[in-house]
Amino acid sequence: MLIVAVWLLTVFAWISLVCYMYLRYQKSNLQYVDGRSKQVALLLIAHPDDECMFFGPSIHKLLEIGFDVQCLCLTNGNFYGQGKLRTEELIKSLKVFNIKSENVKCLDIDVFPDDPNALWPIHQLSENIRKHMKTIANLHLILTFDSFGVSGHPNHCALRNAVSVVQKCHRDLLFYELKTCSVFRKYIGLLNLPISVALYICGKTSLVALSSPMQVWCNFLAMMKHKSQLMWFRYLYILFSKYMVINELIIIKDSAVT
Repeated sequence: MLIVAVWLLTVFAWISLVCYMYLRYQKSNLQYVDGRSKQVALLLIAHPDDECMFFGPSIHKLLEIGFDVQCLCLTNGNFYGQGKLRTEELIKSLKVFNIKSENVKCLDIDVFPDDPNALWPIHQLSENIRKHMKTIANLHLILTFDSFGVSGHPNHCALRNAVSVVQKCHRDLLFYELKTCSVFRKYIGLLNLPISVALYICGKTSLVALSSPMQVWCNFLAMMKHKSQLMWFRYLYILFSKYMVINELIIIKDSAVT
C-alpha cells in the first residue's frame, strides 16, 4: 500500500508540474488579450482586500502581459467604522503589485454601503462605474467578480450585475469575470492545477492566471498590508485558498474579441 501511495503521489506531482509549466508558458493562454499598446485594465472590487484575497494572480497576469492596471473599489470598507484606515491599506496593498496610488480609487457613497445585507441599486452602481471609466484613457479591459461573487457576498454579486449594464454601452471593451469554484476546490490550493488545465482545454474558462512562487509571496505580502482584517481565519485562507494562487477567468459574452 505504501508503494502504491508513493507511486500515486509521484504521478500527481508530475502531472501538477506539467500543468504548472503549461499554464505559466502556454502562449495560447493569452487569447483575447493584447496589451502591447500599454492599454489599461480596470479591476472592479467591492471592498479593500478583495484585490489580494481574490484577484492577485489576475493582477500579476495582466501586468505580465503589459497592461497598466487600475483599481476602483466601490466602498471604503467602513462596515466597522474603519473606512479611512482600510482605504490606506488598499493603497499599500496595491503598491506591493507596483500599482501607483493615483491608479487606485475608493468610493464612499451612502447608497453603496459595505454591508452584506444591503441591496445596491444596480442602475446607480453602473452609472458610477461608467463615470469613473470616462476618466481613464486607453481603457481596454474590465475585470470583476462573476454572479456568484466567489464568496456569495451580495456586494460582489452586485458588481457583476452592474457590469452587464455597463457592457451594453461599451461593446468595444473586454469584460472578464472571476469564476467562482466550489468550497472544496476553494481550499485545496495548488491541487487545483489539473482541474484548471482541464477546464481551460475544454473551453470552460477563457484565461487562467497562475502565480509563480514569487508572485504567491507577493500576494501574501499584499494581504499583510490589511492589518485591520488579519483575524486568525484569514491566515488559514492565505495558506489554503485557490484564489491566492490560481484565477480562472471567463470572458463575458458579447464583449469584444480581438
